[in-house]
Amino acid sequence: MKKEIALTLSSGGARGITQIGVIKEFLAQGYEITSIAGASIGAVIGGLYAAGRLDDYTKWICDLNRMDVFHLMDLDFSGQTGLIQGKRVFGHLEKWVGDLTIEELPIPYVAVASDMVNRKEIIFDGGDLLTAMRASVAIPGFLTPVVHNEEPLFDGGVCNPIPVNRIKKEKQHLHVAVDLNANVDPPLRSKMMSMLTEKEDHLLPFEFQGPIFDKVVSLVHKYSNFFIDDVSESECDRKSSLSYFSTMNHMFDMMQEQLSSYILRDYPPDVLIKIPRDLCSTFEFDKSNDLIEIGRLAAQEAIRCIEDTSCTVNN
Repeated sequence: MKKEIALTLSSGGARGITQIGVIKEFLAQGYEITSIAGASIGAVIGGLYAAGRLDDYTKWICDLNRMDVFHLMDLDFSGQTGLIQGKRVFGHLEKWVGDLTIEELPIPYVAVASDMVNRKEIIFDGGDLLTAMRASVAIPGFLTPVVHNEEPLFDGGVCNPIPVNRIKKEKQHLHVAVDLNANVDPPLRSKMMSMLTEKEDHLLPFEFQGPIFDKVVSLVHKYSNFFIDDVSESECDRKSSLSYFSTMNHMFDMMQEQLSSYILRDYPPDVLIKIPRDLCSTFEFDKSNDLIEIGRLAAQEAIRCIEDTSCTVNN
């Protein structure tokens, strides 16, 4: 059997780092990725892989601690359309992909974004790679949009969080998709959750001084349950602690979950890799090392089913 796969990567914030582990495990098992489609973080990871720079990104993101993640959030309180500008993060990505175009990539690549003004999905299958990735990851209200053809573009997860219908593949290639907004069987979910290690308690250090920074610290601590949710807290505690930002975060995740289920029903891939929707919160990139290993585990389960003809791979 030829080990050629077309890969669809989905949106889901920091959970998307598991998709690095998925890619690495498939490659380690001798599979060849022949095309990629992605939304949001899936578009970023897919684009970096297609550009041959995923290892650079992986090393960088795995070295981040919680304070580093905060420093990358170039907060903007000017009342613009996003709390975070994104210039610091995409400054790093620009070093790796430069002005590379999608047409120059060695495999077909598609990223999706959302034009909320005209209420339509935007498909990037050509043009500037960095623009495509940046547009696809612009979570409404959190990350400032990209203006493209005079229209602001937002996160691809708004309209197509798992773009299985946009993949470019040969008929004989296996279509593998990663769902970051999934219900996972309890035993496997428990195993995945147990692989997450505890991090430091505080989002920000206390040794910084100055009135402006104090205000930022106060604001971020006030809304820290948006940046770093405690997935182990009781349902009662969670309900009582929902801030504006946390509510927006939960709303976006719920929307993606529902949309993903409809899309997968209409366009089922050959193999669906499921990642728990509550594995971590949107900005917990300081858990990247653990998340990559969880992705490897999920891929191992999928590969076992692919190579065991008695196993159902799409469930």
